[in-house]
Amino acid sequence: MKKFLTTILFAFVAVVMFAQTNPKRLFVRDTAGSLKGFLVERIDSIFFYDVEGVAKVDVTFHELNLDDPENPVVICSFKRSEACGYFRFAVLPIAKADALKNAAAAARFLEDSQAPIANGDFDHGQMSGFNFPFTPGASYAIIAVAYDLYGIACEMSRVDFSVPDAEIVGKPSVTCKIDNVTEKTFTATMTPNDDCTEYYVCLYAEGEFEAQYNQWAPMMGFTCYGDMVKSWGVNPETKAGYYGEQSNTWNQLEPGTTYDLYIQPCDANGNYGELVLVKVTTKKMGGEGLSEMTIEIGEFKENKVDDGSIVYTQRVIYTPNDQTNLHRDMIIDTYAIGSPEFPSEKAIVKYLKSENPFDPYWNQYGVDDVAWEVKPDTEYAAYSIGQNANGEWGPVAKKVFKTPAVSKSAKAVKTSPVAKRANAKVNNNVTLPGGFVIKKNLMIK
Repeated sequence: MKKFLTTILFAFVAVVMFAQTNPKRLFVRDTAGSLKGFLVERIDSIFFYDVEGVAKVDVTFHELNLDDPENPVVICSFKRSEACGYFRFAVLPIAKADALKNAAAAARFLEDSQAPIANGDFDHGQMSGFNFPFTPGASYAIIAVAYDLYGIACEMSRVDFSVPDAEIVGKPSVTCKIDNVTEKTFTATMTPNDDCTEYYVCLYAEGEFEAQYNQWAPMMGFTCYGDMVKSWGVNPETKAGYYGEQSNTWNQLEPGTTYDLYIQPCDANGNYGELVLVKVTTKKMGGEGLSEMTIEIGEFKENKVDDGSIVYTQRVIYTPNDQTNLHRDMIIDTYAIGSPEFPSEKAIVKYLKSENPFDPYWNQYGVDDVAWEVKPDTEYAAYSIGQNANGEWGPVAKKVFKTPAVSKSAKAVKTSPVAKRANAKVNNNVTLPGGFVIKKNLMIK
């Protein structure tokens, strides 16, 4: 028994000895936004030291050798300054290189991706081992970050180069005929010419394609618009391109909205022909008169979920008149009206009139019969505002109601003052490609 107590006491002392006693932290944030923290009690000293000279590496591009398409070689030179101990380097598509706004961001990227390190100078060095194919006609960048003699990342250098255009076999193209345009649908019939062996198709709201490209190109390694169309515009049944004449009907579109239909034709060798863009505008709903909304309060329900807790929902029906094109709907806990976020009903109306591209249910067309996640025994206000075919807002509709009280035996799921739709699914129109990964290691010699 004495031995056991001694063991317990020793364990307690060990825990106390190694416990953290100082709550203070020191944080250092670099210009790329990276944050590193330290326990103050473990910091011995902080000091600054002057290093003579600039740690940098000059990069010169000479040639892209594509004699072996499976193993391209970039011929370039790296010349270090006296203060540069070594450098990291990479070859990136222009979109990815442009996303690295400064040396700190470039250093973080190169370190996180475990880019190769070189500690010598190279005159017409041969860089090989790329884990991606070079796209004909696309531009790339060689980037290098110099590290000083203390291993601190310093200057970034960059030089751009372009891949020669491929020799296109013939003039691959696709003609597109648009039919049956309604408020929410249209049909496109695509017919390739004899030089087009396959093609890819994507549909976006007008202007969205460029925004998606700017967002995803750095991450996915896209080198041009054709890369994104090819990656996201495959035939969902075959997971490959389309062949021959094809017709497709797009549904659940927004009325009175212009869409961009992109078609990327390819030649017999898989090279891109000229990208085809077809604009389609769906018909508007409603009229030129006053848009008016009516609100009806439906049933309140208890819904048990898998973990045994309860989700309470309140059905609300928002009905537009025949002059309404689109409308936007919400309910809010009345105690939140007067909060910093919604200091008045004017703020609610402003909120409803504002665009919300992250909510696929924000714009409603026709009757909106929705179940909201709510709290029991709580007063809510339902709001709705509509817009006519000319884009003119009508008056805001409002209805105050109170949810019933319930037994507190079951645990209720936490809700927010601005209620969210129950069982709402995110509308992801984008499927990220898997793609074949070429396992090679970048090197220079």
